[in-house]
Amino acid sequence: MQQVRTVSLDDLKIHPIVAGIINNTSYPSIQFSMKHDGQKTPIVVVKRDVGYLIIDGVLRYSAAVELGNIETLECKILDIADGQVLDTRIVYNQKSKVHTLEICRNIEHILGLIGNEQGKRNDLLDNKNFDKEDEFGTTRRNRYEKACAYSGLPFSTRTLYKLMRVHDFEKTDNSLGLIDGINSGKFKIDGAHKLMKSYIDKSSQSESEDNSLPSILENKINDVSYRLFNESSMSMEKIDDQSVSLFIDSHPYFKLRRYRNQIGLRHGEEKTLGEYVSNFVLFCKEKWKKLKPGGVLVTILGETYKGGYNGVCTSVETALKNEGWGIIDVVIWVKQNQQYAPHPLRFVNSYERIIVLRKPGADTFFKEVKRESSVGEFKIMPTSGGGYYVATPETCIPNVIITNVHNPVEFSEVDKDFRHQAPAPEQIYTIFIDAYSKPGDTICDGFAGSGTIGVGLSMGRNVIAYEIDKESYKFCKDRFEYYMSKNNIELPMAA
Repeated sequence: MQQVRTVSLDDLKIHPIVAGIINNTSYPSIQFSMKHDGQKTPIVVVKRDVGYLIIDGVLRYSAAVELGNIETLECKILDIADGQVLDTRIVYNQKSKVHTLEICRNIEHILGLIGNEQGKRNDLLDNKNFDKEDEFGTTRRNRYEKACAYSGLPFSTRTLYKLMRVHDFEKTDNSLGLIDGINSGKFKIDGAHKLMKSYIDKSSQSESEDNSLPSILENKINDVSYRLFNESSMSMEKIDDQSVSLFIDSHPYFKLRRYRNQIGLRHGEEKTLGEYVSNFVLFCKEKWKKLKPGGVLVTILGETYKGGYNGVCTSVETALKNEGWGIIDVVIWVKQNQQYAPHPLRFVNSYERIIVLRKPGADTFFKEVKRESSVGEFKIMPTSGGGYYVATPETCIPNVIITNVHNPVEFSEVDKDFRHQAPAPEQIYTIFIDAYSKPGDTICDGFAGSGTIGVGLSMGRNVIAYEIDKESYKFCKDRFEYYMSKNNIELPMAA
């Protein structure tokens, strides 16, 4: 009988029988992997009166202790007697599988120890022909031969090289899920490498085809215009100060995913929550400069549970409030078609926060979003406390919005093959655009992504958008042109 449970580090100890036979050496690669990627494999323990005693996974436990900032570990709890501990440990050592990402981290460490005195290692994206025999080269082959020998891995030199190329690629773009696919058996290393090369070649071809696409795109029809920038919104010097009525966007979430083709600051991949919040504030300082007094910032923000609850939303709210922003509201977005990932200790997370903030200095425009009530007419209604209230034919929408995570139909009319890792639904944007801006106002998205902000063009707003990924930038352009061609749309009702 076994079960998986999250156990406090303070309640874990190495089983005395195991402690007597292991060499508890520190492995920097495991420590590095635990720090940056979290725990990939549960440790194996038994429950005793003194706590949970570790049978297998001592190195992961030791790495967590040395890091000092890990409070819990995932544990597989076995119900066995002490006399079975050694045999069980042998069995788990024989059948246990180290996660492929941990293997890559270990090889990185070994390659670092070997060094590269004879030649400079080229970054993957700067060396498109790395798989040619002459590009592999004697020096590089020797390094990987040594890495194979030191690691004890049953790989050929070239297979190990291909694995590390895939690993390097996924540091900038993990949308294909290659390392996880290798780990699960979905891909062979050679197959993952070929898929990566095909993807890079396709991206390179697309980039080559788009070289003529300028870094700033503009269009204006019937007094409605857009400006689209292929650059970071950390600096928006090309647009006028105090010219924007509404910002609505969603920053990359902390430690949740790696977005493709990011350049410069990889926002969302910061090592600590403090660094993430600091960068978040820097982006918002630039938005403050561009907002009119009384202007509104709507930011969609999700919590991060990697390594436990992080308090991302609370930290961001506090930091922005300290910067002078006024918090108007915190709206709950319920995602009714969320892909559930069960957790042994907590309920499934199916919502995100939408923080609504204002820049002081003038009155803030707000158009109440209403829906019809069942009253049908004005009525004076008694309360239980002996008072009265007026029931009207319309009632305000509550600050809870229920939508699908994304409606693929929204892409199909522009490019049915386009993919984005976190597209925002139109309904979210239309509700806030309608509530906090007027036709003719300028609205802006600092992280345009799939270009949902373009729906504002259909609503008579001028749109400014920033997107650093070339592929998404091109799609935003096409989507904006699609919205420019549409008349005013019928606004959906919030739930």
